[in-house]
Amino acid sequence: MTALQRYAQFESSYRPRIGTDELTIHEQLAATDFMLRFVTMCAAAALRAADPNHVRLSRSPGFGGYISSLAWAQQQLRAVSTSHQPLNICVLEIIRAALEAVQAGNGQEQEFGTLKKLRDHIAHGGSIPEDINRKQAWKARVQTAADALHVAITSFLTDAEYVTGITDEGLKHLELLWPQGNRLELWPFICADSSDNWCVFSSCTGNTPYYIRRDNHDVRVAGRSDNLIAALNESFVPRADDKSLPNFVGELRDDLEGFRDPDSEPYHHEVSGVVNMLWVRATSDDPEERSDLFRLGDGDRREWRDDHGNWVSYPLFLRQIANWPAVARSTRQRLEKIERKLIEDEQENLDWSPGSDSMIQPFVDVTNLQGTRESGSAPIPFEELRQQIDDRLKVRGSQTRIFFISGEAGIGKTRTLITTALERSKLVEVEDTASSYTDRLPLFLYVRSTGQVLSSLSTVVNDAVAYTRNLNEKSVQTLCRNGLIALFVDGFDELLGGVGYDNALGSLRPWIEALGGRGVIVVSARSSYYLNQYRSSLDQNQNLSVEHRVAEFKRWTPGQISKFIEFHNLPTSDLDALSTDDRKLLGLPFFARVYVEAVKRGSLGISPLPDVIVNQYLTREASKLNEGSGDQKPLLDTDELRSVFENLALLMAEYGEREIPLQELQYATQIAISDELDTRRGLANRLTVLCGITVAGGNDTDRRFAFQHEIFFDIFLADVTMSAINTAEDAVGALGRMQWRSATAARIARLAPNESRRALTSTPVRAAAEQSERSAAIRSNIGLLWESLLHRSDALGDTMISGATFEDIDLTTVEVSRLEFTGCIFRTLTLPPAGHSWDLRFSNCTISTLQTRRSNRPLQGISVFEKNTVLQILDQDSHTDKPSEIAAKLHELGAPIEYKKEGSADSYRIEAMDFYLSNLRLRADTLYVTEKGHRPTEGHVKWMGEYGPDLWSEFINALLGTGCAALKPLSASGQKILRVKFNVSIDTLRRKDQQNSRVAQFWRIFSS
Repeated sequence: MTALQRYAQFESSYRPRIGTDELTIHEQLAATDFMLRFVTMCAAAALRAADPNHVRLSRSPGFGGYISSLAWAQQQLRAVSTSHQPLNICVLEIIRAALEAVQAGNGQEQEFGTLKKLRDHIAHGGSIPEDINRKQAWKARVQTAADALHVAITSFLTDAEYVTGITDEGLKHLELLWPQGNRLELWPFICADSSDNWCVFSSCTGNTPYYIRRDNHDVRVAGRSDNLIAALNESFVPRADDKSLPNFVGELRDDLEGFRDPDSEPYHHEVSGVVNMLWVRATSDDPEERSDLFRLGDGDRREWRDDHGNWVSYPLFLRQIANWPAVARSTRQRLEKIERKLIEDEQENLDWSPGSDSMIQPFVDVTNLQGTRESGSAPIPFEELRQQIDDRLKVRGSQTRIFFISGEAGIGKTRTLITTALERSKLVEVEDTASSYTDRLPLFLYVRSTGQVLSSLSTVVNDAVAYTRNLNEKSVQTLCRNGLIALFVDGFDELLGGVGYDNALGSLRPWIEALGGRGVIVVSARSSYYLNQYRSSLDQNQNLSVEHRVAEFKRWTPGQISKFIEFHNLPTSDLDALSTDDRKLLGLPFFARVYVEAVKRGSLGISPLPDVIVNQYLTREASKLNEGSGDQKPLLDTDELRSVFENLALLMAEYGEREIPLQELQYATQIAISDELDTRRGLANRLTVLCGITVAGGNDTDRRFAFQHEIFFDIFLADVTMSAINTAEDAVGALGRMQWRSATAARIARLAPNESRRALTSTPVRAAAEQSERSAAIRSNIGLLWESLLHRSDALGDTMISGATFEDIDLTTVEVSRLEFTGCIFRTLTLPPAGHSWDLRFSNCTISTLQTRRSNRPLQGISVFEKNTVLQILDQDSHTDKPSEIAAKLHELGAPIEYKKEGSADSYRIEAMDFYLSNLRLRADTLYVTEKGHRPTEGHVKWMGEYGPDLWSEFINALLGTGCAALKPLSASGQKILRVKFNVSIDTLRRKDQQNSRVAQFWRIFSS
């Protein structure tokens, strides 16, 4: 029997010679794993023939370890002496073919773009998509790799014979021979049993190596020979260099911090790769002394020996010591209480009818932190975002994923987060504990700022889990690190852990560091200003192991609105009677409910929907104040109460808070009545009956006021601002006090369009916007107000806008004869196709993303385009973000710019460095590189390879050589990964600051 025939017998255990196409994706992956293992062991044998100390094989190699070992072998075999050259050429060819086979299994998906990511997802119990096309695409990728590996091994073994030699306690030496005289001793990596079945090395536990083989009964066999063990130990990565087990022990100690008794330090000992951890668990009764066994299994899988003596997945240990069923039950009970309170408050304070709403699933637009998205991506149902969270929790990655939930007030963020967390807790509570661990679901821990505005995130988390009696912040962080919990933080910008907006990253940073590059945090902030300040904070904190996504809630579509109206048994035809503004507002779930309740009571009238709910709110709150006053004059009439609420909105804006002390409520009331409170007997005592009064931190003496809904804050702030913009000097203060939301700007533009335009074009406002030291709030509010004015139905004449910041502005429907932007910032700017009969001008603007509609030369309607910075262009199906290509693209699309094709080699290199730095700042994610060659890591984003691998390596080496950055090791299986830690800020590098010696030296490298 030839070597190929003997191998074919083994492979047929995974891939039958007929019916290969009928194999499941799991069977194809098992075959791929086996074939890649076989090639890796052949490569190890060739390395051992050259130098046994240079094999560096892992004791428990996994899929990523195979790839890393093959890359290492490829590098080493190319450099060995010529005496081994004929054999090496043969082995190098199969290594090359195997690595190419793995590449052939890669795909276009972001989440599972590489074959390794896809294999890890499925091998660790990940679900297979129900969509038949996507399922077939996954299977085709795996089969492509498997077929290529089969061809590579077949070619390698063709014409080869095998011989067996010395028997070492059951396993025989195995050697391949070719007619040309080449010989390759496969022992100790591939051996033969007494029946000449080949045995391929699998793993080494303690001092015992294990092999897999084709057999009717025992498919796993241990190697017992001292010679065999010695030969393998000689070829393994030295234990001093293998940090897997020490790192695992360190992680165990960190994980136990939240569960152990603080008076007893844990200690451990290791025997043959098994860690015995002796520790004392803290309980509500007496402390519990425990002895738990842990190990790293095949592929460095973390395992715990359960009470039945079985080695099971490590997270099952955490579930047991956390008392998981009790945690799930308590979580469900707490969330039901929160949901009941939400519904009761709506009934009591907004006079809404009882009963639950129809839950319309919202859609979200997912982008990176700067608003750019993957090409071709579209808004997704929130259910898909929840699935992304679940999928992310299954991966022990190198970066903590933070999802920022954004959207207008009233769009349903809070209700969606509560409902999602509650539904998940119900599923976890009743899950079958006998089911596979991979089928178990994580919990979503929902915490919120309500009543906690003077608290840190640490305090809020501890308060939220106090009801479980056995969890605290430390143990929650352990569960988050290990994929058992995702943290949902609602109203995060109200927590003052860092204090306020000046350090927007401060409250979140301790958690990011505690998670160590793992886990998921979902953050909902009431103000977009927080997100902007967070971006700014990250510019000075580029060294955190974190990546970000922004999920912006989209308004309901007309179809979703109709579904909601029909759920409440109302005719959708009546919607035609609403004004244009009100029909748009129905896309916000809050105002859709306002409409339904007003129609049911017959109180809709002709007032706009915002005024309907505000007038109702004022009437109801005024009646509370005046209850029991008999024939006495009302303590406050509705006009006075409106003034009180406007004063409160102003105070909240100045303090940057949404809850303020009771004393401030009294102060706002005194201003409204222009007198002392005691002039109206009983008023001071009656103020506490307002629906917004809450008790902070469980302390009844600390009473605070908050509006029943964020919508009321936006409306009252708009109303009080309108009176301030009549004079230019007051307008500067009003615009710069705090960053508004779109509802505030839209109301001002609707009710005071002329006053708004006069204020925006006044000299004091323009001068304030141009002052770099001014708060970003004024620039953002100018942008919001201009955007609202531009989209009003009345057309504007010639308009010049300066110093504004726009988040996402679409000019396709704007009617204006001449529009000029100077010194403005655009996150996303969408321009109409050519043919608009108006004059558009841009100068000294920064545009993160420029989008154009389908047209031949859509930018030819721009008459001036001077000194602008454009970071990326989205045009139909193309995406452009290289500086040289952006200039060419702008010229191609019709923009009036000068474009030169030629450039020097130095200018090209400088352009590449600027491009790398701009993208690093734009994305605000952590940078990782491989140890060898400082290449981008597997699954890196596309922009890192735009200028080729050599310039990228030159970029990293220049950062390191000048001290602008340093490398920090990261614990990871497979190829060694390093984190790039910046010693100077990216902004300082981009400015080419010559006063900084490191920065000056960095740029001299590329201008020599």
